[in-house]
Amino acid sequence: QLQQVLLNLCVNARDAMPSGGELVFAASNRSVDAEGARAIPGLSAGDYVRLEVRDDGEGMKPEVLDRLFE
Repeated sequence: QLQQVLLNLCVNARDAMPSGGELVFAASNRSVDAEGARAIPGLSAGDYVRLEVRDDGEGMKPEVLDRLFE
């Protein structure tokens, strides 16, 4: 499932950068203590891997953004 999500992000970034641009994937280790875990419902304290994906594309139109998680 993660592979499919990453592929979708790449395709979306490509479409958002018709004249080219930069797509960045970054991973880092993160430790979350009990206090930090309370800030995010359902999260437990522990060690995690944070995956960050960003591009410098045009962004999403408001009508697309409203349906982001459908």
